[in-house]
Amino acid sequence: MIMLGVLMNIFILALVYAGNDNLRSHLPRSIQNIIGSQSNNKQQKYQLNLDWMNETPNLKRFLSKVSTEELSKPDRAEVIRVSLFEALINLAKAEHEKGNEFPNLLKMSSVRRAISILKKLNADLNLLQMKMEAAYGLCKGCLQEKYGKKKKRLPQVICIGAKKCGTGAFQNFLAHHPHLFKPPGYDEVHFFDKEEDYAKGIEYYHSLMPETSAGEITYEKTPKYMVIPEVPGRIYAMNSTVKLIAIVCNPVNRAFSDFTHVVKSGYFKSETSKYMNLEETDEESRLKGFEGFSEAYITKSNEIKEEKGDAQWRKWIQNVHKEQVEASILTNGLYSVHLQNWLDAGFKREQMLILNGEELISNPAKIILRAQEFMGLEPIIKESHFVFDKDKGFYCFKNLKTGEPSCLGDGKGRTRAGGGPNFSPKLKEDLVSYFKPYNSELYKIIGEDFHWNEA
Repeated sequence: MIMLGVLMNIFILALVYAGNDNLRSHLPRSIQNIIGSQSNNKQQKYQLNLDWMNETPNLKRFLSKVSTEELSKPDRAEVIRVSLFEALINLAKAEHEKGNEFPNLLKMSSVRRAISILKKLNADLNLLQMKMEAAYGLCKGCLQEKYGKKKKRLPQVICIGAKKCGTGAFQNFLAHHPHLFKPPGYDEVHFFDKEEDYAKGIEYYHSLMPETSAGEITYEKTPKYMVIPEVPGRIYAMNSTVKLIAIVCNPVNRAFSDFTHVVKSGYFKSETSKYMNLEETDEESRLKGFEGFSEAYITKSNEIKEEKGDAQWRKWIQNVHKEQVEASILTNGLYSVHLQNWLDAGFKREQMLILNGEELISNPAKIILRAQEFMGLEPIIKESHFVFDKDKGFYCFKNLKTGEPSCLGDGKGRTRAGGGPNFSPKLKEDLVSYFKPYNSELYKIIGEDFHWNEA
């Protein structure tokens, strides 16, 4: 009997409202089916338009017809309440599918007007929130957690390197994720590797962080962290559960990219000038200078290992930034030696995402999707966001709303264009041979072969 009474009330309300052309098309489909529709156009009117903000949306048009008089009539007020509930929920589903965030939905004038009307009707706004949470695929109460009060938080994720392996491109792509935030004004923080900054204390580091809500991710990137032996212990002391991302790339190509950066930046002039005329910085001159530099420092590295043994050699590798910084052009690519420090500091292997920087060039969507999953982010950045720039020879990020690509500056990736540098056979063989055993160590750590040991 109770159910029959409810159905009768709905039917009566529908009949009372059926003659109103302004509101009839906005009734829930269930009620429209009961009273019938007057035309196909009326049914089409109700269909939610994904471009509703630009094409006079149902909700906006509906609200413009709602009068104070109609709100005061119980029968019509109930139809308005039911219609607004369904319209808001359908709108939330559509905006979520388009990738629009919940706070942006709430900023829409028609949505604010709808909620204000529902308040006047004493509607159950808690129920509305639950249904809108479900439309956004969130658990009960998660909207508040995700978009609630913001405050500064220590990073949950740190990208630790490696230098010249695409960390800039990686950060540029992820900057488009609406729930990931880096310290404002800092591309690289350098807190844990600079003694003068580290001496300021963790409170100083905390002050650099962005304000985020509980459901958002704070992230920072400093490629030098990977190779400084004191850093793993310092970060572990701050937060032993922090997630770490390491982007590694073919160490042969990485070394030449680093050498090019050093030459063009004017670093280590007293050393690099031994191998090339620093006024001639075309690629052919740089390749010739790099060949002489590599031969000298491979020989030096091998001599130290032979004379002092493996343990002392690894110690030298980890401290070249203090003792012989120019050698880092080669030694920064000995990834297994450096990553072992992080494992020895106490970090678990599952806390570390080790990505192939060569794939960041050839298939950035795959890498960015893996990173989003590892960080615990919704996979908002997808394959459709990337477009290949034939002139640059790289993928750029495409804004899906404007269609415009966003590419890195001309200086980025200059040594990787066209398939990479044209090394002489001898130089390529010597470098591959030098890095081969440590590449193999890396493959054991990550459980994957990147195929860098082929000359």
